[in-house]
Amino acid sequence: MKSKIKIIIISALLIVSGVLFGVLAHNGVKKPPLRFDGDIDETTDVIIIDDEDEIKAIDDYTVKEVLGIALGKVTTCNAFEVRTTGTSTASGVNVKIANYRIVKNNEAFIECVSKSSFLDMGTAGSQRFFSNGQVALRKTSTVSNDDVPVATFDNDNVEVVTDEEYKNRYGWLPYQMNGYIISQETYLEDPTMTKNDDNTYTILVKLDPTSNAAFYYKREVATNANATKEPVFKEIQFEIKIDSNFVITEVKTHEKYDVTVNVIWEMTQETVTECVDTYNYNNVSFDETLYNYYKGKLSA
Repeated sequence: MKSKIKIIIISALLIVSGVLFGVLAHNGVKKPPLRFDGDIDETTDVIIIDDEDEIKAIDDYTVKEVLGIALGKVTTCNAFEVRTTGTSTASGVNVKIANYRIVKNNEAFIECVSKSSFLDMGTAGSQRFFSNGQVALRKTSTVSNDDVPVATFDNDNVEVVTDEEYKNRYGWLPYQMNGYIISQETYLEDPTMTKNDDNTYTILVKLDPTSNAAFYYKREVATNANATKEPVFKEIQFEIKIDSNFVITEVKTHEKYDVTVNVIWEMTQETVTECVDTYNYNNVSFDETLYNYYKGKLSA
């Protein structure tokens, strides 16, 4: 009887470990068995306005134009930082997400941290530094148990790749709002906009999961989950808050997709991710110690 109980427990642990690999779409630590090369012609509909004096009031534009201008302001912004909190859930197992991204003067830094609700099999952390066409990557499995997980990076094992190799693995570089293609060809329905009481606006965007909306972003999901097949997206939705100057201040993301992983056998898990990105544009600066550390690694 004891042997049967042990077998059942071990099997359950293996299944959960597979689930947790599948939910780490933001923070995984293993290299992918899949290879994503190549590009498509479709791109996000971005509107760049060089002269700020030429911008009219928000109400003078269509919702798609407002969104295009807001997305353009992010891509042309000299400096911004984003703090992300949220959860990713599969088969009742929750993974807390706490990410940080900073962009300044054509350089960028990302830290992704996740903490599982079941043992430590879904716990991971990674750092990525972008400069002069290169990316330095470092990983850790040391993460605290706090409500907002914090990772400790005490190893010196840094991998350096080119921007192109990074895009093959993760699909997109951090100088834009996110990795999705947001365009006329990828909308599930026309976006809508609501004016809030504080003179801000919220744009609701629903993308067609059967379109090319996730063509690049699925690389990040597959890489981080160590997937054996391309992820299959089911739902993609954003609530994008902007101020009266078309500046993005917050993005709420809802994603649903299937991820297939192989622990001992191949399994597919439906994953739901809910995240909130909070943007800041004031007094943006890199952590000096980390900045010098990664600059040294890239120049070595």
